[in-house]
Amino acid sequence: MIEDYKVWTKHAEGFPRQNGTWTILERETWTGRYGLKVHRDNVIRPDGKKGLYEWAEPKAGASVLPIDNNMNIYLAKTFSYAGGVERLFAPGGGIEEKDISHRETAIRELAEELGIRAKRIEYAGLFRPIPGVVNCPQYMYIARDIELGKSDQESVERIKLIKIPLEEAVKNIINPKNDMFDGQTDWIIMKAYLLLGSK
Repeated sequence: MIEDYKVWTKHAEGFPRQNGTWTILERETWTGRYGLKVHRDNVIRPDGKKGLYEWAEPKAGASVLPIDNNMNIYLAKTFSYAGGVERLFAPGGGIEEKDISHRETAIRELAEELGIRAKRIEYAGLFRPIPGVVNCPQYMYIARDIELGKSDQESVERIKLIKIPLEEAVKNIINPKNDMFDGQTDWIIMKAYLLLGSK
């Protein structure tokens, strides 16, 4: 039987405190096995009424988009458990304690998931998915001068490497009938296209 982690911890220190126009009176936190935190805040809302605000805090992460000299991108095709769908993703993952920096996370995930090494890894910016209810910053990178090798996937991962021309990927994002990527992969593809063009 899997150990039950459904334990709420009440935080006493540092409250009440302001969070923008909200006042947090107290907080309870549930912490999962792999670092996911779910917070339940008793608050005074901006309209002066008391309320409850629930929000999630997964591990911060880093993702990287590898691009070869012919402007092809390499993505991970895998099943998304929470979404229940198979999608194409820029390789990435949560920042671990062993990682020196989020750049180190991007380099490690690129090698583990797709077996790709890169001579150049350039920071492209911060992506924040649905920040109203999830605090999970994703540090985004672009990898150039890449070299393909053997991946070292975790035992539960079933990742297939997919190669697509950058320009074709952009056309798929623009077409409202297509739903190939997740939000941060859309973001890094468009950012790379704007920075590098199609040449």
